[in-house]
Amino acid sequence: MAEAFLTRVSGPVAPLLSVAEAKEHCRGDFNDDDVLLESYVAAATDMLDAEYGELGRALVTQTWALTLGAFPAATPIHLPFPPVQAVQSITYYDADNAQQTLSASVYRVTVQEEGARIDLVSGESWPVVYNRPDAITVTFDAGYADAASDVPEGIRLAARLMVGHWYENRAAVTERSMATLPLGIRAILNKYRVVRGHI
Repeated sequence: MAEAFLTRVSGPVAPLLSVAEAKEHCRGDFNDDDVLLESYVAAATDMLDAEYGELGRALVTQTWALTLGAFPAATPIHLPFPPVQAVQSITYYDADNAQQTLSASVYRVTVQEEGARIDLVSGESWPVVYNRPDAITVTFDAGYADAASDVPEGIRLAARLMVGHWYENRAAVTERSMATLPLGIRAILNKYRVVRGHI
């Protein structure tokens, strides 16, 4: 496949954990640390979610754009960050450098456990595109659902444990080891991790 790059267009539409959930896990009954807990939830989400996350998955619904310099000659277009919900559109710059939207009748989207793929429908062919690095953009929605509660509980448990660990260990260095998070968080996450190659 031609060189590709990814851009998050929007989302996630909701945080992975609410402040109330984080506070309950940390056994807090006051509001002074709400902003701190929000920052820990955001940090835990960054460690797990989508492009730079350990899982290689999108968690709560978000929209991404995969940009390509050319259509693949004989292979499908692979979309990262399962579970992929839908392809919104495929746009491209035609031979005259005018942007067009590819008809959905030309391609087929197959959603799989480890990602999604876009193949040509039999008898169809990819259009000729202008020579530019952003010739094609595939816009797609990924994530388990709009509600954080629809994300597998194992992932949300790992996020809670991360937040609780950071809440109890706020200094960069403590007498306890910071290398291993409590209760084998990585072991909890192993079943959800996607083996990633190059997009």
